[in-house]
Parts: sequence; C-alpha cells; structure tokens
Amino acid sequence: MSPSINRSCRRARRLGFGLLLLALPACGLSDYEAKTLETQQRAERFDKEQKYLDEPVQMPTTTDKDGNKVPVADVFFRPPKGIGPKPEPSPLGNELWRYARTGKSDFVLVEMAFATEGKDFAKDVMRYYQAAENFQAQRHESFDTWEFNDAQYGYSVNVLRSNRTQVAVVYVFAKGQRDNLRAAMDQSLQSLAVDQKLAAARQKYRDKSPWRLKPAP
Repeated sequence: MSPSINRSCRRARRLGFGLLLLALPACGLSDYEAKTLETQQRAERFDKEQKYLDEPVQMPTTTDKDGNKVPVADVFFRPPKGIGPKPEPSPLGNELWRYARTGKSDFVLVEMAFATEGKDFAKDVMRYYQAAENFQAQRHESFDTWEFNDAQYGYSVNVLRSNRTQVAVVYVFAKGQRDNLRAAMDQSLQSLAVDQKLAAARQKYRDKSPWRLKPAP
C-alpha cells in the first residue's frame, strides 16, 4: 500500500472518530431533554389533577352469602371537584350508584355501574337514559361515549372497554356546560384504573407528588 493511501486511511479514521465524539454529547443531551420533558409532563398532569379532581370515590358495598359487606368492585376513580366520595345508600335499579354534589360544582352528580363480565353491559347501562335513544356511541381511546341532553341536564355516559372489570362513568351537569366541563371530565376519566393498573394508580395518589420518589418497579 502506498504512503499516500496510508495517509488517506488514517485521515478517514481520524475523521470518523471525531464525528463519533461529536455525536456522544448529543446523545447525552437528547436523553437529558427526554427526561426533562417527561418530568415536566408529569408535573403538568399533577397540576391538572389538583385543579380538576376530588378525592377518590369509595366503592359501594353489597352483602355476601355469609352476611359480610364486600365492595361491588375493585376500582380506583377520582370524580370532578365538588362530587363527594361516598355513594348513596342504594343504587338505582340495583346497579347504578350515585355520587352526589357536596360542594360548589357545575356537576350535579356522577353515576357509576360495575360488572365483571357481560356482553350487554353498555346496553344495560344505557337503558336508564331515554334521552340517549337516538344517539350513537363515540369511540375514544379506552371508552365508548354517549353525550346528550334531556330537558334539564347534560349527560356524558362513558363505558370502559375491558375484558375483565367493566365500569361505566356518567357525568350529569348543568345543561349547556358540556364544553366548559370537558377538561374536568377528561382528567377524571384518565384517573380510572382497574385490574393490573390499580396498584400504580393508588400509589401515585398516596405519593401526592408528581416526582418519582421511589424507583420504578
């Protein structure tokens, strides 16, 4: 190999190594920026939860064959601010549990239904709302949603698509306020957790912080 070719090879190797060194800090910066963005987004979500949501609801109970009171479902859910955590003593039609307004709020109440299985769960829930007869469900990320009004109130009926624990969340609010309450409803629905997501949701709420103070599992 001639001296000129050797010199060209060495220059090429030096150039390649130099480019690699330049790339390394950029990769580190990208990782840092990604983590910074994740932290910022986590803090923003926490701020929205504090602004829009009340404390988690308590699950209604039923009596088992031995006479013990047991929860009707294992669900984590935070309603909009002003909606109380305790359900009314008895459900509507044996399945629709109501959480009433306890403070200043444009929401009148939140209704919830639960089931462990059943292909007609959404149909069973919708039969309580005659005003919804002419409305089709809108498919969202995790829910099928019906939105409509009756003579007095507005409604947003949201049925979680799940193969195991089935949940319906119904927001009842002052008629004409749907658009103003959209952010609160979206944030509330995002808080809903069932099955394998339950433990993480409860831990997040107990931490009362947007920061990851404990290592991720």
